Amino acid sequence: MKRIIIYIKNKILKRKWSFRTKNTDYCINEYILLYKNLNKFNELIFTRFNLNINNYPILSCIFLAIFKAHYLIVYQYYLFYII
Repeated sequence: MKRIIIYIKNKILKRKWSFRTKNTDYCINEYILLYKNLNKFNELIFTRFNLNINNYPILSCIFLAIFKAHYLIVYQYYLFYII
């Protein structure tokens, strides 16, 4: 195990450090994580509230739609009652 760690360290240290490659690696990893988080958030909102987040441009619109659909009861003559 120790030999493997030393081999990896030597391989990394011999490589030339480049900002461009580090930056592209970071951006690729960031995009992958963002996609996974948005996908999970979409599944969560759809399963709990039956709303598709692709129909709303910003996050506040999603929360307003959730509030209007599940927590706001509209009576006749536009009287509102919050559960």
